[in-house]
Parts: sequence; C-alpha cells; structure tokens
Amino acid sequence: FHFTEPDFVGSYDIGQYVFFFFRETAVEYINCGKSIFSRVARVCKKDTGGKSILSHNWATYLKARLNCSIPGEYPFYFNEIQSIYKVPDDDTLFYGVFTTSTTGLMGSAICTFRLEDIDHAFAGRFKEQASSTSAWLPVLSTKVPEPRPGQCVNDTETLPGKLYENRSV
Repeated sequence: FHFTEPDFVGSYDIGQYVFFFFRETAVEYINCGKSIFSRVARVCKKDTGGKSILSHNWATYLKARLNCSIPGEYPFYFNEIQSIYKVPDDDTLFYGVFTTSTTGLMGSAICTFRLEDIDHAFAGRFKEQASSTSAWLPVLSTKVPEPRPGQCVNDTETLPGKLYENRSV
C-alpha cells in the first residue's frame, strides 16, 4: 500500500523526515484507466515500524500528489516527474522536471515546490481505502487518530488505529 510500481527520482533528509520524490501508477483513479502521477512522500527518520500489520512497514509514511500543471478552466498536467533538485543548504525549495504522459500531446516543464506547501499538504485531509477494490474516499476528521498519522513519535510501535494502514493525503 505504500507504493504502486514506483519510479524514484530523488530523496532528501530534512529535519526529522526523509522526503521521497517519485512517480507511480495512480490507484485512486484505476477505474478510469492507467494514469501515472508524481508524488512526494515523507517518513520520520526514527520510524522503526508499527504493530501488527505494520510490524515491518513504516508507521509514519504519508504521500501526496505533486501538481505540476498549467492552470485554467481545463488544466494541462505534467504528471510524470523525471528529476528533482534542491539547492544545497536551502531546505525550502525543490525544483522538479516533469513531462506529460506518453499518450497525447508531449511536453515538459519545470515546477517549483516549497517545503511549506508540501508540509501543508501533509496536514490536509486524509483519504482511505476500505478494501483493495474500494475507491479512495475522504476520512472524516472525527476518525483521524491521535497522534495524527505522519507525525514523528518516540516509539512508532505505540501508534494506534486502522487509518495507519491505508492512508494518503
């Protein structure tokens, strides 16, 4: 549930987290045909895994979609990240090279992402999948466990809740 056919392009160690940049098959839209989306994922450096089903998996792992597009009434998306760059000694900005999918109009773009915006995405609403054949649906805020998934804790084996098993922001 962490990755679906990923192609990794980079990772960075920043503060208490490691950030991963990759593209993968977008399972949230699998009923609409195969799509590739770019993602950023984050995991706490101290994550030693969770309990029960997460015993050999990261318990603090979160991922979000990276949106590189030309805005408008009908946005044009550059869905496939090819490379990521961070200026040394500046942990606030990331520069990504993106391409369009191999079907249709071909193009490429460079998009900038602020760490502040990435952190804001990870603080957003969660989606969960009831089963492997279910659609990804928003989680009610009343069902989000404490501490909030993705936050760093001293012992990740103490983290509770079903939401820790299947989550995305």
